[in-house]
Amino acid sequence: MSLIGLKFGFLTGINYNLVKNEDIDKMTDYNTALYDLTSTGNTYGARIDFKSEIRIWRLLLHPELVLNFNEVGYHIIDKHNASKDMDAKQWLLYLDAPVLIGIKVGPRLMAGPVWHYHLTNLLVDQGDNKTEFFGNLKKLTIGLQAGIGFDFDNMALDVRYESNGRFLQKESVSRVC
Repeated sequence: MSLIGLKFGFLTGINYNLVKNEDIDKMTDYNTALYDLTSTGNTYGARIDFKSEIRIWRLLLHPELVLNFNEVGYHIIDKHNASKDMDAKQWLLYLDAPVLIGIKVGPRLMAGPVWHYHLTNLLVDQGDNKTEFFGNLKKLTIGLQAGIGFDFDNMALDVRYESNGRFLQKESVSRVC
């Protein structure tokens, strides 16, 4: 192993989104007197990363730029007109910029802040109508990522946990990516 190293590359991957029903009220500003929202399950998303790695001996710096697409399903209940109940999907497109610091001791152990910039936040109903339904998601938020990574020649496998803090949105929301 050389003392200093520099790597660049592109990655693709999947995200797993955990949306609990109690998180919906905390994250959104929908009118609870008119509607009830429930999650229809956890979903997967896709990501494309530009990754760099700066290594000095076993210490690592991993600045990245990540384009994420996620889709979350909801069941919307109209409290005043049951015939208007519907299933809908929320499409989220956002740009992440994690800056991870770590150490390589066999696997890579990393942690650091991640900035999120929300590009699109649309709700698509059964008739393919698109609406900005969840208007109070902040455009720019910050969170924390931590994880472990394994290198296999020209391939890498990373497993990371990400959490957004209470000061970022109305309440904390976690996801694994």
